[in-house]
Amino acid sequence: MKQTLEKLKEDILDLLWGATDFDQVIYNALAMIGARLAAESVYLTEFSNDALTFQNTYLWRHKDGKQVRGTLAELVCQNVHNMIKGMPDGEKAVYWNVDHAPENIAAILKACGVRSVLQCPIMKQGELYAYFGVADSAAGREDWEADRDIRTAMTGLSKMIGIFLLKTRSADRSEQMQQHLEDSLQTSRQRADNAYELLDGISAGVIIVNLYPDGSARPQYGNLGLYRMLRLPRTAENAVVPDRNVATLEGEYFDDFFANIPEPDNSRVRREYREGFSKDSFTVKKYRLLRGDGTYVWVSADLTLRNDTPEYRTYYATYSDMTEEQDLQMGLIEMLEKEKEITAKLEKASCAKSDFLSRMSHDIRTPMNAIMGMTAIAASHIDSPCRVQDCLEKISVSSKLLLSIINEVLDMSKVESGRFVLAEEEVDLAELVQGVVTMLQPEIASKHLKFAVRVSDVAHEKIISDMQRLQQLLVNLLSNAVKYTPDNGEVLLELHEIPSELADHACFQFLVADNGIGISPEFLERIFEPFERAEDIRIKTVQGTGLGLAICRTVAEMMGGRIEVESEWGKGSRFTATLYFQIKAEPVDDRALAGLPVLIVDNDELVCRNTCKRLTDLGMEAEWVLDGQTAVDQVAQAHALGRDYFAVIVDLKMPGLDGIQTIRRIRETVGDNLPIIMVSAYDLSEQMELAQQAGANGFITKPLFRSRLVYKLKQFLKDQSPHLSVGVKAEHPYAGRRLLLVEDNELNREIAVELLSATGAKVDTAENGKIAVDKVAASAEGYYQLIFMDIQMPVMDGCAAAVEIRALEREDAKMIPIVAMTANAFSDDRQKTRVAGMNEHLAKPIDIDQLYQVLHKYLV
Repeated sequence: MKQTLEKLKEDILDLLWGATDFDQVIYNALAMIGARLAAESVYLTEFSNDALTFQNTYLWRHKDGKQVRGTLAELVCQNVHNMIKGMPDGEKAVYWNVDHAPENIAAILKACGVRSVLQCPIMKQGELYAYFGVADSAAGREDWEADRDIRTAMTGLSKMIGIFLLKTRSADRSEQMQQHLEDSLQTSRQRADNAYELLDGISAGVIIVNLYPDGSARPQYGNLGLYRMLRLPRTAENAVVPDRNVATLEGEYFDDFFANIPEPDNSRVRREYREGFSKDSFTVKKYRLLRGDGTYVWVSADLTLRNDTPEYRTYYATYSDMTEEQDLQMGLIEMLEKEKEITAKLEKASCAKSDFLSRMSHDIRTPMNAIMGMTAIAASHIDSPCRVQDCLEKISVSSKLLLSIINEVLDMSKVESGRFVLAEEEVDLAELVQGVVTMLQPEIASKHLKFAVRVSDVAHEKIISDMQRLQQLLVNLLSNAVKYTPDNGEVLLELHEIPSELADHACFQFLVADNGIGISPEFLERIFEPFERAEDIRIKTVQGTGLGLAICRTVAEMMGGRIEVESEWGKGSRFTATLYFQIKAEPVDDRALAGLPVLIVDNDELVCRNTCKRLTDLGMEAEWVLDGQTAVDQVAQAHALGRDYFAVIVDLKMPGLDGIQTIRRIRETVGDNLPIIMVSAYDLSEQMELAQQAGANGFITKPLFRSRLVYKLKQFLKDQSPHLSVGVKAEHPYAGRRLLLVEDNELNREIAVELLSATGAKVDTAENGKIAVDKVAASAEGYYQLIFMDIQMPVMDGCAAAVEIRALEREDAKMIPIVAMTANAFSDDRQKTRVAGMNEHLAKPIDIDQLYQVLHKYLV
């Protein structure tokens, strides 16, 4: 499009430059612009500052191609001008659309029969001279508003057309003036004095000049307009109605008329005067002429033969002041220079995106190559289960990497197009943080990182936010910390609730710190810009899009907060996201725990203090120690005094006695009646069996939110049986349950049926929403316990099908869970499914753990 617009400007300039009749060529120009911009109407209308109205309108219409003097453009311009003439940006291009404009402006456009208009002013010495614009009565033409190249091209075209319009009007005035002067001179043969008086009343410079065969010139008489133009004093007394004999051009200025013309114009002007001597009339085009005050004026001279003698020929000459036109041309040149500068900046941005696409090509092909390669290897070793299992694990890792890259690119596309929106849903911070920590555990473990999670002063665990975007922000920050921290380094996640100045809102600070490679001061300034990655040899092998932090900044700002970074080169980084959330109040019944003693065992003193504070806030008696041996001694002492602890919370990883050894020693000392809860910031799955054998009764992962502590501790009250967080899954936990899967893609349907059938559930299928509605309507009430619904399908989409199912006149229609299972994974897509009456939203490709969580939620 940009090249098309540049070519359009060149074509219009060539068209106008070579034209002799502006009134005729302007319609060709308007037609050319209308065709290139697909506009219904293109117009140019002049403004009379005397009458304060628009007139002399040139209008081209696409529907009939007619060149007409129309009222449409005049009406649009008059009303638009009345609306913007008092506005600060009244001299800039203006775009209005009936659908989005303020009511008063929309009313004007409707009255004019126009749906959208893009209009540029043509200025003359700071005053409005004309309007140039395009209009459409059928479409909104958002591209006129959104495309910067179109608006820039329209501005350039308006200046270009304005120059030639002003030049034409100036020439018209000169011709009219010339004709008027010739008529006057004809009459002045009998009334010479009156004729010269008339000449003095003309603003243009008028002279009588003797032109000699060698091309030299000797001006004989000049009117007041000439003296004013040249800023010279006139010898006639009062310089009003001169005596011709006194007002002869005298003085050094006129001794050599051409000496007042500087190069490079001088040689050309002398030549044109010499060539013009043989003609009855000729024109010397624009050149500079020295003024009496040392400045220059741009003039153009039109000469007509008045008298012919053997010695010289006398010409009547009119000098037109071309300074304004020259200024407009210089302005055009300056504008073109600025356009070049803008183009250079755009090319730089384009190069940045090209570099980004080059990186994306590499980053996308890398996991794709792994997927394809491992698939081929698995196929060639189909009889080797271990080799196939290894290939499948690598395919899974590569698939997740590829999906994260695609999601970030799509997210950034939404940010740039302004379609990035947040959902509003209930979020449990404890579950959210736990999910994020669990998600990052494999990477943390693979690099043997020391990982700490801390929570302090969190009074509101239930909030209203976009869970997916908040999770995305935390995962991006934590995964960056893990990626850029060397093996055996340290990563910290902290969550604080701080006082909020907004009513009914809580303010949280999420802090992610590491002791990794750090960020250079140069890159720190642009770290949140999209498509940016640090030039560091140490991270060449680390895959990434350069979009994650830009998306984090957008999410933080849309949540009413901000994200900040501190870093020291080579020593680590610290990201702090400050976010505001609407509060979802949900009091926890903790009265049954009041007065019960608990011992906290953790080598992190800050974790001990924060956990004890949460427990004392519950009314419990909390104590803490920093190592396993002290814990064993303190438990033994309390037991000997008959003041056993209600429960002991023991960290897994501690120096000296670790958590499992500490539990084993406590059991050896006081027996099996004391509830002991194992806690860790790391993945507990590999340690659960050992911990249970040592005597652990329960498990909980950091961070220790208040609600999770209450839930776990209440399990050990006398009226509730202890519940271990590990157990044996039933082979077919959902046997006898019937599900309806609605999916139009055969391969996706096969995969989903296989996954769901593995749980023991019976799965019926439907190829589109219409079939699904018919199957539900034809079934007995309660026949289906859960429906999985794709969104984009032929015949009837998923949202429409959900609405129709909810509208069925049967008891189970409004109660049966409907879960969206779709590739439409963004927050606005999730909002659409909720409006349609669906209960959950699973994004494709399906995460098996999330799928089983949904099954457990609705089928247990």
